[in-house]
Amino acid sequence: MDNIIEFDNLSASALIPGNIYKGGNKGNIGDDPFTSLLGVGNSGGMRPKVNQDGKLAYIVLISNSSNQHEYPDEFDSSNNLLTYYGDQRKPGKHFAETKHKGNINIKKLFELSYNGDSIELFPCFYFEKIEGKGRNYKYIGLAYPFVKNKTFEEVCHILNIQSKTGSINNYKFLFTVDSKTIVTREWLNSLVKNQTDIKKSAPASWINFIKDRSIELFSDKDSNALYNNYIEEKSEVYSTGNTKREANSRIGQSLVRKAVLNKYDKCQLCGINYRELLNISHIIPWNESDTEEIVKQFGENTRGDIDNILLLCANHDRLFDRKLISFDDTGGILISNKIN
Repeated sequence: MDNIIEFDNLSASALIPGNIYKGGNKGNIGDDPFTSLLGVGNSGGMRPKVNQDGKLAYIVLISNSSNQHEYPDEFDSSNNLLTYYGDQRKPGKHFAETKHKGNINIKKLFELSYNGDSIELFPCFYFEKIEGKGRNYKYIGLAYPFVKNKTFEEVCHILNIQSKTGSINNYKFLFTVDSKTIVTREWLNSLVKNQTDIKKSAPASWINFIKDRSIELFSDKDSNALYNNYIEEKSEVYSTGNTKREANSRIGQSLVRKAVLNKYDKCQLCGINYRELLNISHIIPWNESDTEEIVKQFGENTRGDIDNILLLCANHDRLFDRKLISFDDTGGILISNKIN
């Protein structure tokens, strides 16, 4: 089920457990994927995102196996429990003296959760770095600051870690991870905008947790059903749509592009096979696909229907988009008289 999300597509991507989100390839800190993906900084393991009202919208938790000797983070998929260590790295410092205030923020989150306060609760999204070169990360899931049948003291406690340079005063947290639920771009945007009606975009699992701290962990069978409902691969038809950002962003576009590239692998007119120069072109235009007439005649998912999509090089895509070339019912090319 794993998919790789390319660096250029991060800003419009949903968070799907198991997906790998690729970093850039320029060889500098700008290759970090999280600024584009989630709007957070490019350093640290606990990265906060503030909403438009100055409050925490969410926190990104990142685990890196290269730090295991001092921060032995561990996700146990057999019971969905994540052991995660705080962001204090300097010996002799108080646990609260960190750049991103990760220990303070997460400790407060657990306090809110165990005290029954739902208004100020915010989600955490857990990622693990892929071993090897590059800044590529795998999304594991939504991390809940709560573990059933465990007390606050058992899931959130301070400790001293012995390092080569001294004793590190840090926190150890225990989360329950939902590694099945898909986090949509719509919900991420609403968290940043601090929209109060979370039912419009939040996943049902988060709504249930906010309501009564219930955490429903799906089976693999249920997970597959959720995934297919989101991406819906049926008869080469992919689920797509628009989500409102500052501009419209096309959901599912990267998956559709991948499917079309796998099917044709070259421009259907000139045969060029350099993928960076290939575009997917909708026969029924994207912005017309949800009109009543089109839906009635062709159905609701022409945007993701592979038979409604051509693979063209940049030049032919532009000609087709400007209606300077077209095709007849047999697939023969029609050329506008505006072109000599």
